[in-house]
Amino acid sequence: MNVKNFIRSLRETGTAEIGGDDRKRIMLVNTLSLATGTFAFVLGTFLAILLKEKWILYPSLAEGMLFYLVIFINSKRRYVLAAATMLAIQNLSAIYFGVIFGAVSAIQLLVLCLVSASLILFRQKSMRVVCITMAVICLVFLELNNQFNFLAPLASVLRYQILIRWMAIPVILFINILVILFYVRLNDEHTKVLEAANFYKTLFVQETSHEIRSPLNAVFGISQLLLLNLEKDNDKKTIDKDTIRPLVEHLYMASYNIRSIINNILEFSKFQAGKIDCLKNDRFLLREWLKDAVNLHTYNAKIKGVAIKLQIAEDLPQDIIADLVKLTQILNNLLSNAIKFTNENSKVYVNVCREDSNIVVKVIDEGLGIKPEMQTSIFDAFVSENVKYFESSGLGLSIGKRLAEICGGNLTLLSSSDKGSVFALAFPLKTGTEGVLIDFSKSLHLRSGHFKDLKILIMEDNLMSQVIITKYLKELECHVVVANDGMEGLEKAQEDKPDIIFLDTHMPVMSGMDTLKAIRESNTLKDIPVIAISGDAFKESIEEAINAGANEYITKPVEFKQLHFVLDKYFKHS
Repeated sequence: MNVKNFIRSLRETGTAEIGGDDRKRIMLVNTLSLATGTFAFVLGTFLAILLKEKWILYPSLAEGMLFYLVIFINSKRRYVLAAATMLAIQNLSAIYFGVIFGAVSAIQLLVLCLVSASLILFRQKSMRVVCITMAVICLVFLELNNQFNFLAPLASVLRYQILIRWMAIPVILFINILVILFYVRLNDEHTKVLEAANFYKTLFVQETSHEIRSPLNAVFGISQLLLLNLEKDNDKKTIDKDTIRPLVEHLYMASYNIRSIINNILEFSKFQAGKIDCLKNDRFLLREWLKDAVNLHTYNAKIKGVAIKLQIAEDLPQDIIADLVKLTQILNNLLSNAIKFTNENSKVYVNVCREDSNIVVKVIDEGLGIKPEMQTSIFDAFVSENVKYFESSGLGLSIGKRLAEICGGNLTLLSSSDKGSVFALAFPLKTGTEGVLIDFSKSLHLRSGHFKDLKILIMEDNLMSQVIITKYLKELECHVVVANDGMEGLEKAQEDKPDIIFLDTHMPVMSGMDTLKAIRESNTLKDIPVIAISGDAFKESIEEAINAGANEYITKPVEFKQLHFVLDKYFKHS
């Protein structure tokens, strides 16, 4: 081992498996200890021989050994003790050598440096206060001693005042530079991180704004076209379904795309805040889930002339247990990306098979592939490429990988060439009979009498949400009562005794949470199923509603399929 590597190993003592600012602080303590200890040995011995003073030799050797002891303490991972010990030795040495060398040593400059070091080395306020107080006491003592001379310097020092001063000043200056350089580098790194964060925040807002505006433009435009068509058909007293149906399909997909974008944004914000939703064990039909996901993206694919081919291995079970919401979000992101980046009039393949104890879903496109330089960072946030038909905020793959890992699996890029890319979602294969089976094959078309005369109370202050949910439930021949706030909802619940309540969590007069608690405390209402409906999709809000007594939680925008599932769960009519 050469000298350079040996010094590096001493500076890095105790930093194994530690990164970031903590690693830098440990290295600063080691560097200051190593430098000051070496100066004590070399310069102390030189001056002791020159002045023939044992009062310089032995304290210098002791000082050097104590500074090296600090590095040993860091090796034992007692980082706070090591930093405090180093500063204490610096202060004691400053007092001792400040006294025997006198004012000529200018050692007060070192004490001022120790104040800065105290602020840099410690996060705890108490340790900063202790070490700064220690440095201030040291400085005051030296200044008073220089002023009143109650402890006189060594007589031999007077003959070599200039030499001692010019030896002390470079050493003190060197230690000051070490501390200042550490602060400057740390500040520069933090500045770069903040600048990068600000850049990505701006990029995130710009890309997301643009991505939302495209489907929002479709919603706005199609709504106007529907109104024009309805006005045109008003005189005919009939509606041209062949004209209206494609517009409605466009409208639904545009709305779905907006919801997907918002879900990705919310998921990304959760990850950034370190919040992870609990893993759920949903039991659902595997093949129907896959077909449902593919059918949902078929419309977008048709716009580009893309056909989606689904192939499912025969040895896979009929139903599985996994987190349905997270897997659906991953698969939707993969399919969206595949459709975005595949060539026009091509195919996207979804191949599903069993590999060991995992289910593997491979999504294969026939696009231009991913550039080699991007393949290592493709799962990082904001990594995206613009294409003719679609643009992406670059969150889908990053979120997908994180969600896959939460589910106990992984999302990988298996291969990418100029003929397309292959992404593989792997997650544990788990089966069982516990829980309610979610059946995607069940028709959600309106069936007369399916929930006939079911009494439903809707507590919702938003008129548009009232109209939409009420319209759907009345088509199911339910008896629907609407309340505009929690107080009115409680009164109508007592009057009508509904079979089920749909409750918005954010309402005037009486909040959704207070209303929910009042329902659960009422002897006549406490057994009624309550379904919380809210635009708040954060984990804390969902847990608050469930803990307050909600049976289910549905996030807006509400899909009728979700309402149907809930009604099926609590009222199994034939």
